[in-house]
Amino acid sequence: MAALQLMSGTTFDTRIHGVYSGASYAPIRTDQSTHSLQILPYSHQRIHAGSHYFTKDWYDVNGSGSTCSLLIQVADDDKLPHTFWEIVGEAEFTLTLYKDPTIKIVGGGSASGTALLRCNNRFQYQTVSPSLTLYYLNPEITTSGSTLYTAKIGSGKADGGGNRADREVVLEKDTKYLFVFVKEAAGIGYVDWHFEWYEHEDRS
Repeated sequence: MAALQLMSGTTFDTRIHGVYSGASYAPIRTDQSTHSLQILPYSHQRIHAGSHYFTKDWYDVNGSGSTCSLLIQVADDDKLPHTFWEIVGEAEFTLTLYKDPTIKIVGGGSASGTALLRCNNRFQYQTVSPSLTLYYLNPEITTSGSTLYTAKIGSGKADGGGNRADREVVLEKDTKYLFVFVKEAAGIGYVDWHFEWYEHEDRS
């Protein structure tokens, strides 16, 4: 609430409103203690809406030249995954991200490999929307696809350098993305990953 005083001396109470759901309006609020505007990032709003997800796991890789791979399969749907990730390695790995790999398909039309558990960020929410984006560990790869980037991660006998997307990456509909990790030295070393995403349909 703000007070607007005209030159004539007349004072009006004014409110700033925002538009939601087409033509509906709601007042924009301020914090009572700091009087700052209360702004909720859209990605956080998706958590409350029940359409923000994550998958978290790790995998041991044994021997120089051995590999581990993660597949992201984006649905043929206009709700696109806005994605963040953080990946670390215990040992040194070369990481390559590919687009449009060819993956062996198994019964039911699913990609080969182990389907990873996808969790909704809103625990105990009874009406959450199921994620349209699928994740698989170690699918059977026919061709890798086109290279988007390469990076080095990991070091020594503890978590070393990692790879992360500090800003959200909007993945393309009906597209596969493949992370391939190649171990650079003998012995066992793990790859540990955390992916987060929300699914949003662009509006004109």
